[in-house]
Amino acid sequence: GPLVYVNARVASERLAALRRRSDCKAVVLDASSITALDSTAVREFQGVVSEMERRGQHFWVAAADERIKQAYERLSAEHRVRFFASLDEAQRAFSALPVQH
Repeated sequence: GPLVYVNARVASERLAALRRRSDCKAVVLDASSITALDSTAVREFQGVVSEMERRGQHFWVAAADERIKQAYERLSAEHRVRFFASLDEAQRAFSALPVQH
């Protein structure tokens, strides 16, 4: 469904809870069911992405429709979100991350 002002805060809070985990290296959002994206949702995600980058974590989006990617790029002043064609592709990228001790 749509990821817009009505539910953007809830999604952002859930992502924030995941990023606070000390063992979190990356969060992958399966965007295959997202049908619309508005500027409020983009701003919420940008806040999460900024915090994750400060912590050395990654925020990735997988399986997003081309319209969703274009909406994000159009609405975002900063294009820091990495998009993957599929969850499998994101998993391969995750597996290639260096192991931290």
